[in-house]
Amino acid sequence: MNFILGTIALSRNNLLQVIPVLHKDWSVSVEVNPSGTLSDWSTILRVGIGGDIGVYGDRTPTLFFSAGTTSLYVTSSVNNNRNYYYDTGVFPINTWTKLDVSQSLQSDGYHFTISKDDNVVHDTINAAPQDFSNVNVSSS
Repeated sequence: MNFILGTIALSRNNLLQVIPVLHKDWSVSVEVNPSGTLSDWSTILRVGIGGDIGVYGDRTPTLFFSAGTTSLYVTSSVNNNRNYYYDTGVFPINTWTKLDVSQSLQSDGYHFTISKDDNVVHDTINAAPQDFSNVNVSSS
């Protein structure tokens, strides 16, 4: 998945792009600068086949803040779990933090990896990687 969006202010249900085929090998990089918290879960980026969480591929990945915090969760379709998640921890308010999420083929299989400011914070083998068609990229 290769596209550059630049700096965008988030708005609800903002479809940014449709990817005809999201292959098993992909990466997403964002820089996040939270200005505060919201009382509900807050999605910042959703990549998926169109639903919320009903089927494998609805979240590939989705990035959102936990309610009332700046703790950023990354969810994705990993190991036949349509809502595999990892809490990347608190992001400081009014500070830019880089987040990289990827799935890549390595010698022992496809790795689902999350890095925060270029430091790997999570790495697991995805034994059930898939190509997905007509994948929506949206901010909300």
